[in-house]
Amino acid sequence: MVKKRVLVVEDDLPTRQLLNLWLTGEGYEVRFAMNESSTLEAAEKWDPDLMLIDVLLPDELGFEICESVRERTSVPVMVMTARTIDADRDAAFAAGADDFIQKPFDWSDLMERVRRLLQGATVERLSMAAST
Repeated sequence: MVKKRVLVVEDDLPTRQLLNLWLTGEGYEVRFAMNESSTLEAAEKWDPDLMLIDVLLPDELGFEICESVRERTSVPVMVMTARTIDADRDAAFAAGADDFIQKPFDWSDLMERVRRLLQGATVERLSMAAST
């Protein structure tokens, strides 16, 4: 069985390490990006099944990356943030995110959201393939 691919866009090393541990522990293949150009390159070359994008990155906001991803692909996107600003949730969905989660997140909550997004993407891809 082919492992599902998760691209994590995150600059914080401890968070990257934790997400890598959790996601690989659940059987996912994980890669990381830290900015828009590396995210778009990975999206094109690696073809992830899901993206987790942090809001606060060194060079840009995750919302901008989410918008760029959305212009190019329908891969599910979950936006993550440590900020507690309600406007972040609205901005994430306005940018095209499929889900939004606040840090620090609970392992079981995050994994449930990841599974749900991946199942939805699989169903969507199967229905698109059947209609062609």
